[in-house]
Amino acid sequence: MISERTFQQVLRYLIAGGAGMIFYYIPLYVLTEFVGVWYLFSAAVGAVLSFLVNFILKKFWAFGNDDRLTMRRELAHYLVLSVVLVVSNLGALFLLVEFARLPYLFAQVLLSTVLTPVAFLLTRRIFVR
Repeated sequence: MISERTFQQVLRYLIAGGAGMIFYYIPLYVLTEFVGVWYLFSAAVGAVLSFLVNFILKKFWAFGNDDRLTMRRELAHYLVLSVVLVVSNLGALFLLVEFARLPYLFAQVLLSTVLTPVAFLLTRRIFVR
């Protein structure tokens, strides 16, 4: 059975991630649909904005980690994790759009659903002692 603390972390992680998703999906959609930017570039812009929001919300709120002495190390680890996840996401997004012929927004929602549990477990290792 899942502990109350873990349940709270998961719930807060999902809410914080939802805020980060807003900062991801808005540039993805707006840049692609209204500015005419290639969807992968739009996704990369959204990923950078989302990274900043996610780090702050997940460290301080979702996982309740207010230790500022370890923030540089955690930021470095979170950056590496984020780069790996973004590269994986962009590669899979390209494959799903170009070869599976899925609409880019549907493909991204699918990938977000698959990558979220993995990201939670890895992010938790960074911020929880």
